[in-house]
Amino acid sequence: RCAAAKGHFLVSGGTDDTIRIFNLRSGKDLGALYQHQGSVSCMKFYGEDSAGLPTHLLSGSDDKTICIWKVGNWAHMQTLSGHKGAVNDVAIHPTGSLGLSVARDGSLRMWDLGCAKLAARVHLKGAEASMVDFTAEGDEYILATDKKVAVHAAEGCEEVIQFKHEKRVLCMAQSKMEDAQILTGTDDGSIYGWDTATGDESFAMKQAHSSRIRGIVSLPSWGDEQSSGHLFASGSSDGVVKVWDARMATTSTSSSPQPLVETNTTARLTCLVVSTWKNHQKKTKAHKSDKSKQKRHLEEEETNKIETAAPHQEESNLPMATGNKRKKQNTSRHLVK
Repeated sequence: RCAAAKGHFLVSGGTDDTIRIFNLRSGKDLGALYQHQGSVSCMKFYGEDSAGLPTHLLSGSDDKTICIWKVGNWAHMQTLSGHKGAVNDVAIHPTGSLGLSVARDGSLRMWDLGCAKLAARVHLKGAEASMVDFTAEGDEYILATDKKVAVHAAEGCEEVIQFKHEKRVLCMAQSKMEDAQILTGTDDGSIYGWDTATGDESFAMKQAHSSRIRGIVSLPSWGDEQSSGHLFASGSSDGVVKVWDARMATTSTSSSPQPLVETNTTARLTCLVVSTWKNHQKKTKAHKSDKSKQKRHLEEEETNKIETAAPHQEESNLPMATGNKRKKQNTSRHLVK
């Protein structure tokens, strides 16, 4: 039903009330987390250690609660209670000290993650919010409610700007371009780009997919500075994942430009996430190899200068889709390995 990824960790939440943990580098299933008493609806990693790995995980559930987990030993640290309806989404402030949650009770709650307490509560006017996210600066947050996406000031909660759609918004993401944009995917398979400064529609890709858009993510540049911030991926319930260049969408005379690449997962997708990590293991091996070479050269020719190249550090950027194509569930309870 939902997924989150950061570094080489991937977690998926399902209707079986559990969170499964995977190591993307080794490809291993690390086990499952059991605490929620309802479907896991949303998850976000936050914090960062010296190795660039997340320190905590926040998970929301249909059981009206939010759980805080410690990444590494995967211990359950705290349960945040207070919502009167199923939790739809959670968001983390860039500092990692504050969290936002929206639920079917029509409220937005702000949490102090340091002491795991409620900091503020706002009753939303109109429809319940299905998605929430902080902006990169953290001074504003974004709410999606049915056919509308709106930006609000974090202090005072006033609406700053809104983007109206013809169909229900199912997913959204913030682009990594210099000019801040919000990307949205709708119920009819269309993708939109919005200028957060002016509120104008930057582009509209009508029926980019044959079915509803279930996930949209901004992608890293893969070492190409020219494409930095312009690439994004979309996944649909028809099982197809497509990678796009936003510049083609804004300059194309066609309402549906061709994707850079696409693949059919043959599964009914429910979400899409992306993760970037560096292979520190290969870096360590390369360092050891370089040191041994230097030692041999010094022993053979002490007067010669030795020049060594910096070890190559592989970087992986993988968009990952989560669907409901899986084997029959094992009802036995597992412990995290």
